[in-house]
Amino acid sequence: MKLSRHSLIFIIFICCTVGYFFIHCYYFDENSIQKMLEYQHQIDSLKAEIIRYQNIYDKATLQMNELEESPEAVERLAREKFFMHKADEDVFVFESDQEKSDSLLTTFY
Repeated sequence: MKLSRHSLIFIIFICCTVGYFFIHCYYFDENSIQKMLEYQHQIDSLKAEIIRYQNIYDKATLQMNELEESPEAVERLAREKFFMHKADEDVFVFESDQEKSDSLLTTFY
């Protein structure tokens, strides 16, 4: 079966149109597959960040509840975080490199 010249041109035109459509949808479109993958990666990283902050919130809530219920916890926090001491005590502070890098997170709880 031999195709006529017009039907061959029509098939080539259809193939080029479909090819252009897929290339345009993958690279150039506002809702391209490439952008969808980038957005999905961004969503995943934001979900991980939400989980991290939820953990920090949970720890802070537990500590707040403990501080409301126990005067010993208030005293322990004052001694550990604010270096408060009784009149007849001396306080020596040793700080490691790890504590310096975690100092931002420890201010939350």
